[in-house]
Amino acid sequence: MQVKVDRVNRLGKDVCNILDGPSQKAVKGELQEFNDRWRDLTGAMESYNDKGYPDVNGNECCLMRIIKRKFKTLR
Repeated sequence: MQVKVDRVNRLGKDVCNILDGPSQKAVKGELQEFNDRWRDLTGAMESYNDKGYPDVNGNECCLMRIIKRKFKTLR
């Protein structure tokens, strides 16, 4: 998933090179919001744990293991 985020950022920077000032500023603002949301999401996923059920790793539920495993296969 991080690869896709990096690609969006790279494309955004490439597009900014051909835009005028106001449009460039708008695209940079959208990229910043996108990156802020991504940072918040990854931080939440890394710190998430389900205290209600025992786990092999001791600190995350099976759903989070599946989601993290799927994200790792997308790289």
